[in-house]
Amino acid sequence: MDKPRIYLAGKISKNGWRDEILGHRSGAVEGSDAFNPEHIEVREDFIYTGPFFISCDHGCFHGDNQMGVCASTNHGPSEHGPLIGNGCSGSEAGPQEKAARRKEVFRLNILRIERSTHIFAYIEDLTAHGTLFELGAAFRAGKPIGIGFPEKFDASSLWFAQQSAMRRYFGSPNVCWRMFRRDIRS
Repeated sequence: MDKPRIYLAGKISKNGWRDEILGHRSGAVEGSDAFNPEHIEVREDFIYTGPFFISCDHGCFHGDNQMGVCASTNHGPSEHGPLIGNGCSGSEAGPQEKAARRKEVFRLNILRIERSTHIFAYIEDLTAHGTLFELGAAFRAGKPIGIGFPEKFDASSLWFAQQSAMRRYFGSPNVCWRMFRRDIRS
């Protein structure tokens, strides 16, 4: 049996929920690999298809509306020294470069969703607007979807997006992930 190809929809943040279920820095890549449409991570029992984000322990590429590839405006050379050579090269992109990166991230992640066999999302914030779009794209592509929420999270306002899921899970990222993996194996 082929390994499932799983896309993990959800907000990208420094030390975020993906770290809890996949290990530290999963999905983090060096520079141009974030924009390589063929890039995947082969795991023991599945293939991680994305999204991928630029590796940076400073958090320069993380923050609201950054998707792990557009620099946060609250980090820069004055805080971390010169950006070239410390993993943050390109983190001070201008408006045109940011717009081009965002367009490419959109195109690549839609492609990655289409190439996946399953989608898992963990939503812990009502401002996960990109995640909601990813779920819509996955639903339109006919992908089986599992959505996880924190135990005491009020997901009632996300009722529309929840209709796309084969199952909904409540608990920590690890608990939701284990239940999702169990469900797709059966």
